[in-house]
Amino acid sequence: SAAWSFTTLALPGECAIGTRTVVHFFDDFETGAIGWTSDGIGNTWALGSGVTEPHSGATVYHADDVGFVTDQVLMTPPIVLLPDPAYTAINLQFWNYQELEGGDSSDCFDGGVLEVSTDGGSSWTYLPPGVMQTDPYDGPIGGSSNPLYGIDAWCGDPQGWLRSVVDLDAYVEATVQFRFRLGTDSSVARPGWDIDDVRVQSCVPPEGPFFADGFESGDTTSWTNTMP
Repeated sequence: SAAWSFTTLALPGECAIGTRTVVHFFDDFETGAIGWTSDGIGNTWALGSGVTEPHSGATVYHADDVGFVTDQVLMTPPIVLLPDPAYTAINLQFWNYQELEGGDSSDCFDGGVLEVSTDGGSSWTYLPPGVMQTDPYDGPIGGSSNPLYGIDAWCGDPQGWLRSVVDLDAYVEATVQFRFRLGTDSSVARPGWDIDDVRVQSCVPPEGPFFADGFESGDTTSWTNTMP
């Protein structure tokens, strides 16, 4: 038969053939997580070994899923998403492990969400299910005492290490911060939530050569030929 071929699309978070990856931010928490902060009601976010083996290295950020009402937030440093028109497929990626109190098959009692700020942390916007390119939220928070009641969240119990990829095309010309927000209700504790290997990246065309001449034009006036 005649030969034929095809090219697959790039997976979420990967750059297509013919482009290269530009990393705007990366932290694996192995050097102290400079610029990260945490806050909130009953905050337990801390650097440590986590619930299970870290995704990489020896350190993760971990929050406890406790048996009383909390609203715990972990915030990244400011990240500049440069306004370069060549950037495409800009995204946030992170690995996370969850042992959080789930509800029935369609909701959560405790859960985690992701939020973004473009004004230095003065206000925060919930990142909805539509921008999650992998690892979608598990369902709405059903525990009425939970500060996140009624919104979609993650609540794997357990969910092994998964890479979450979040579409950031709406924030290309902004300086942003992200926060991982864990809300718990008034009963039942679980081990908690681990975050590791956080990055923001995009794709750009490959860099061309600094100089090239195939001699096809016949113009070699800028070339010289001398004897040693």
